[in-house]
Amino acid sequence: MSCYDIGCTDWRVLFNIGQYGPLSAVHVSQRTSIEKTKISRAVQRLVTQGWVERIYVEGDRRRHELALTAEGRSNFLSLRQQAALFNKTLETRLAKGSVAALIEQRQHLEADTESD
Repeated sequence: MSCYDIGCTDWRVLFNIGQYGPLSAVHVSQRTSIEKTKISRAVQRLVTQGWVERIYVEGDRRRHELALTAEGRSNFLSLRQQAALFNKTLETRLAKGSVAALIEQRQHLEADTESD
C-alpha cells in the first residue's frame, strides 16, 4: 500500500467507503472502532488526494456522506485486489492455524496502536 502513500487508518476508511458507502464519518467510526478524530484526519487526507468527496445532505450543509471519487474507486479496487492476493499468499505459505493466529495478533496490535 506504500506505493499509494496511504496508511492503515486511511486504508480502513477507504475500504469501508468503497465496500459499504457512501457513509457518514460516524458510520465509518462505528464500523471500524476508530476514534472520530482519527477518521476525520484520514478523510481529510483522502479528500486532499482526490480519492474521497463529501456529499452534503440537501438542506443541511452540516451533514454529509463520504463517497469515492472515480480515482478513489479505481485505487480502491486496485488496493483491494492487492490485499486479496497478499492474503492468499499468506494462506498458502502458512500452516492453517497460523493464519488465524496472525490475524488475531494484528488485531491486538491495531487496537493497541489506536488507543495511543
